[in-house]
Amino acid sequence: LYGTEAELQTLANTLNARGIVPMVDLVLNHMAGGSNAESGVGRYNYQPTAHETFEKVDPAGNNSNGYFNVATMGEPFSYDWGHGAANETADLNQENAYIRQGLKNWGAWVSAKVGYRAYRWDFTQGIEPWFMPEFMNYSLMKDRFSVMEYWTDSREATVREHATWLALTDYASTSFDFPLREKLRLMCDLNGTFNMYELSRGGLVHSYPQWACTFVDSHDTARAYGGDDQTKVGLTKNKEMAYAYILTSEGIPCVFGHDYSEATYVDTFSPNDPIDDGWTGTNLAAQINPLIDIRRKYAGGTTTYISTMNSNDLYVAKRNGTATKPGCIIVLNDNMTTTLYDTGVNTDWASTNLVDALQTNHIVSTDVGGVVQSPGLSAPPRGYRVYVRQGDL
Repeated sequence: LYGTEAELQTLANTLNARGIVPMVDLVLNHMAGGSNAESGVGRYNYQPTAHETFEKVDPAGNNSNGYFNVATMGEPFSYDWGHGAANETADLNQENAYIRQGLKNWGAWVSAKVGYRAYRWDFTQGIEPWFMPEFMNYSLMKDRFSVMEYWTDSREATVREHATWLALTDYASTSFDFPLREKLRLMCDLNGTFNMYELSRGGLVHSYPQWACTFVDSHDTARAYGGDDQTKVGLTKNKEMAYAYILTSEGIPCVFGHDYSEATYVDTFSPNDPIDDGWTGTNLAAQINPLIDIRRKYAGGTTTYISTMNSNDLYVAKRNGTATKPGCIIVLNDNMTTTLYDTGVNTDWASTNLVDALQTNHIVSTDVGGVVQSPGLSAPPRGYRVYVRQGDL
């Protein structure tokens, strides 16, 4: 569907040559296929052809070899989730030594064969947590970057749950920041009624920034027509505000390919449109590229929340800078109609001009104490500014 093995290797080699790390999607919880060995549904007798590393032969069709989880014993870490249709998929049992070794061998093989140098863990809550560091410390995977999809429900999974999972997996991987993503969704979708103070807390990035991969949408949250269940509609408006947040904040930000190079929003099916592909809106490359540039040049160091007024509608925070990145101030405005200002903000940048790095003719000044002078830091309605010191431009 997507090309040949040779073309995949060429793609990986091209990315590596340009300093871009190719990442492979690790689906190590569940699998599908096989012959009709168990009650005619073929869940467990998966016998791939032309493969000698990871056979799972179960002629009796009763999982007597222990390669799969078939009961709720050991829940939640040894549980057959019935991922997908219950008669089509089965969950691998990482307590089985043969399965563990086969998975690790495959990881090393595909890393060497294709040239992958990073890993995305799919559906990690269905995987034994202790298996993740075992996998990531094996062969070519050792000391390489990975990120976990730990997602029970994006509106219920708490930061503490994510932090607990990180600890259980011995910090073998970073984790997608679903709690933050839910706040960003509310900010963008609620037409100006979101409390912007919430962006200063409540995400994995606020407690464990070094382990947080921040994102706006992904293939799991936004799919054409909303996906099979029509609930994966993603953010529905003003995604550029969410990107302004993650690209100037701590954590490791991820840009969704559809948002960057294709259409931005999920579309409903239009029977009168013969070329309707389930997406609509202009891509955000023109907005994302300058934010990436700002991140590379300025957005370093810890974060200080510095809003002093209009905090329901304005979010103001400072990246304090490092030896190589001098810092910046992000201002986000949730108001639908009005440019809002925050005066009296103490930036700790004394007697200097602050310039919007995205619109350099916009300048405000600070006094000898670093306090912003009138009219103050501002952002347009449903928009943002990123202030840097004029001398750092």
